[in-house]
Amino acid sequence: MANVEDGSNAAAADTGDQIWGGRQSSGKLTRKRVMAGGALLGAAALAVGLYVGLKDDSSTDRTLITGQSDPNSLGCFADTSDGRVMEAQLTDQAMTPDMCNAYCEDLGYYYYAVQWSIECWCAPETTTADELAVHGLGTCDFACGGDSDQICGGFWAFTVYEVGTESTTPTPSATTSCDSAATVRFTDDIAYFEGGGCGTLTQMYEAQEGDGPLYVLDENNDVVGGTPTGYWLLDRNLRVVDGSTLLVHGTAASGDADVLRLLSTSDDFIEVRGYGGNLHFQSTTVTSWDTDNGQEREWDGDGRSFINCVTQFDDSAIWDCDGRSNQEWGECRMDIISSTMGNMGWFDAESYGLTWKVRGACEIDPDTGVPYNHEIFEDHNVYGDILNSEIYGMYYGHYSYGHQGGVWDSNIMRDNIQYGFDPHDDSDDLTISNNIVYGNGNHGIIASKRCNNVKIFNNEVYDGGEDAVGIFLHRSSDGAEVHDNVVYNMQDAGMAMMESYDANIYDNSFTNCRYGIRLSLGSGRNIITNNLFSGITQYGLYTYMGSDDPDVPNSNGRPSDNVFDGNTIETDGDNIGVHIKEGDSNVFIDNVFTGVSTYEFEDSSDTTWVDNTGGGCLDGSTDFAEGGITEC
Repeated sequence: MANVEDGSNAAAADTGDQIWGGRQSSGKLTRKRVMAGGALLGAAALAVGLYVGLKDDSSTDRTLITGQSDPNSLGCFADTSDGRVMEAQLTDQAMTPDMCNAYCEDLGYYYYAVQWSIECWCAPETTTADELAVHGLGTCDFACGGDSDQICGGFWAFTVYEVGTESTTPTPSATTSCDSAATVRFTDDIAYFEGGGCGTLTQMYEAQEGDGPLYVLDENNDVVGGTPTGYWLLDRNLRVVDGSTLLVHGTAASGDADVLRLLSTSDDFIEVRGYGGNLHFQSTTVTSWDTDNGQEREWDGDGRSFINCVTQFDDSAIWDCDGRSNQEWGECRMDIISSTMGNMGWFDAESYGLTWKVRGACEIDPDTGVPYNHEIFEDHNVYGDILNSEIYGMYYGHYSYGHQGGVWDSNIMRDNIQYGFDPHDDSDDLTISNNIVYGNGNHGIIASKRCNNVKIFNNEVYDGGEDAVGIFLHRSSDGAEVHDNVVYNMQDAGMAMMESYDANIYDNSFTNCRYGIRLSLGSGRNIITNNLFSGITQYGLYTYMGSDDPDVPNSNGRPSDNVFDGNTIETDGDNIGVHIKEGDSNVFIDNVFTGVSTYEFEDSSDTTWVDNTGGGCLDGSTDFAEGGITEC
């Protein structure tokens, strides 16, 4: 990485490996980035290059560097009528990023940019971050001429992409009403909503013959039968298929379901599944229900009822790897709005409590660390938002696999056995914001395994279990923005990163934790700025390799090229401000340390240490590229 005070061509110097994937049936690669690496002007390299080059420009808002309207873009930059950087203009009233992509690709260019709603520009691979930012950063907020849901630059501002990178496609909207009714069908084991259209619990109740599987309850949760009261007990598995939508809405949302109890005893429990169909919960309460004891079934190690949303398509004609899907059910969306969900789930696949899952990913390719058919997540996703709701007592508070574009905002996520929010494999472009997350047995918020472009902000996370981290970016969860969160009383780190890259972490408060932030297994090119780390009991800033093997090809596992700037580190007494067990080319600038006795650099090279203040001395050797610390 370039010297902090130089900053010239920092992005261009940051090269590495990228792995791109394309569906086998197509002649053109979709080029979803599945592992961290860096192109000449990759998102992280661009961010670091601009950060270094513009550090002393007080007019620059650094949060704009990676905080673009489209998380798949490389940035938004100002432009002028003379001295243009881009070449090969195309103007079309129906302009979209994808149209511009095709135009520049046909001409052999490496970058494409959209501007003024209707203009397309191209640039060669040799273009650097400094050249793109010659006029500073811009504001890109103009709708595309050909698609008003997408951004095509702005007023003298252009949005830049790598050729072959598709712009972010808006996720499908939730279905809250239908022109037709779903069909209800019963078997001995399963009740179905099928045939498309919408269904309600009242419709199901009226369709059944005799007692069950749906029972009317009174407000004391006793079975009363007769006219629906808005309180229900379900004692049979339920599936929503064929694109149908089950509306579980309370009376506050003009529905018929204030409370839904799911049978869950020591002998029996049920599943509610959207299977190529949709589930929409609004202004309702859904819990497990132990009919033997007349209460919600708390976790005791055995199975409990659960809800899941499953997307599955028959890809057997495309893939021949082990694990591929050979069943055609369709796409699922599940939304939870202004509702309470409690005491469900256990440790079994798709059974964690509230689960969103894409089926059909093959076994892991040991050479890349991703499924052999990783491109499945370009074609198939699950969807859904969680808004203004309370979730408690689940095995996992939330779990997603292949989730695209979810918004989880203004919720209470508490007292779950394992994690709070847990977006997992290839859950991209998520927003996790304004939530209160506490009392969970494991990490409060974790994005794990290739969860790209996740935005985590304005959350309060506290009181995790033993070894719990407040916010965790895990295994190539790249390009995250983490800001304005308040994290405290975590028994491990306030924040952790494992083999993740290109994050912008700023304006957070991490208090009363063992570590302030820890970066492991090659995590690199992250910008950590203007954060408060207070009451830290061991290490304020900590990097190390760890004992796991890297999944990223050609990674040596050493955290590198990270920038720590303008942070305040307050340790709890006579402790270690910075502990670099292993690390290379990391930059520390303008940080303030208090209550610190030592800084430890065990196996570190090319460290930049400039304008940091506070007590403490160097205990251990390091290879400083610039600056230094007085030895003890």
